[in-house]
Amino acid sequence: MGFLPPCVSTSRAFLQAPLRIATLGVDGATQPGASLRDTSPTSKGSAMLSMLLSYLVTLAICAVALLALCLIVWILFLISQRKNATPAALEALKSDEKVHVIVRSDHHCTLFLPRTQTAAFPGLKEALGGENQERESDEGASKGDFSGVGLVFYPGALVHHHSYSQLMRKVAEAGFPVALIHAPLRIATLGVDRCNTARELLGRNSIKWVIGGHSLGGVAACKYVASFMSSSSSASPSASENPLSEPCGLLLWAAYPSDTSIDLSPNKTLPVLTIQATCDKVLSRDRFEESKNRLPSITTYLNIQGGNHAGFGNYTNAKGVWRFRDGERTIRLEEQHEQVVSHSLHFLKAIKVSTIPVGIDSTSSCPEAKN
Repeated sequence: MGFLPPCVSTSRAFLQAPLRIATLGVDGATQPGASLRDTSPTSKGSAMLSMLLSYLVTLAICAVALLALCLIVWILFLISQRKNATPAALEALKSDEKVHVIVRSDHHCTLFLPRTQTAAFPGLKEALGGENQERESDEGASKGDFSGVGLVFYPGALVHHHSYSQLMRKVAEAGFPVALIHAPLRIATLGVDRCNTARELLGRNSIKWVIGGHSLGGVAACKYVASFMSSSSSASPSASENPLSEPCGLLLWAAYPSDTSIDLSPNKTLPVLTIQATCDKVLSRDRFEESKNRLPSITTYLNIQGGNHAGFGNYTNAKGVWRFRDGERTIRLEEQHEQVVSHSLHFLKAIKVSTIPVGIDSTSSCPEAKN
């Protein structure tokens, strides 16, 4: 439309005003047939519903964004708390004339095999990745010395599995094969079934296995052992669901069955050894005491005077502020390692000769704390 003088525009607006007024009632409501927007109850309800849906969608987007932010913060926090193996622990991964160390990432484990018994393992060829390198001949190996008892070990939460290499190596030097589990995301309870893979790698049922773990790894060990117990609960599959033989023992380092659904007390013949440390500030003493009624009555409890939670391995301290602060050791790390290995070997040897280790003095075998 072209340009109109102000007087013409004003006149037109003045003439149209009565028409708009005529379409309104006394209360200002639009009359039927009016050209203005429909404001009937149905229309108002639709508008309100649309506004409500828009509000809910916005709220959902904000909630998802908040959860994503919390997840990112939590992941960054976990990364900051990851504990890596020290150079001394990594040094223990080298094979020598006593122990053959094999890292099998494809089977989620690191193997520590006694050299004198290498040829006695039915699954050795598979353990070596199908190769015969560094394998002694069947004639040269001391098959008669094969203990028939081995240890599968789960690492603690956020701790690199090789942080336990020094201790696992000493167990192997004593004649017991060890399979150290590689936990997914460094959380053992997410990979409880990886124990089966390690056991099958060394010959399925040819070795009697003791299952062990440190801290959260001990919880994973309890879960694995509980899976073999016949139970009416669907959470605990029967032994028939696992083709592998039932574990012959449970070894817990600064650990206990924290999951209340785990109850091993009905098993009256399962040897269990728990080793704690007096300066451990990570383990909950109250929950540890409460868990005792869910372990077999023949369980043996030992305490290392002056040891702490981290002293069951050899790893670097976590960065940042960790809410489960550990206590300070009053004994040397090497001394705690020596005691832990000594008690563990006593347990394994007792199982080897089919004697359930009960009645071990929990204090006399531990030296007084010293700097």
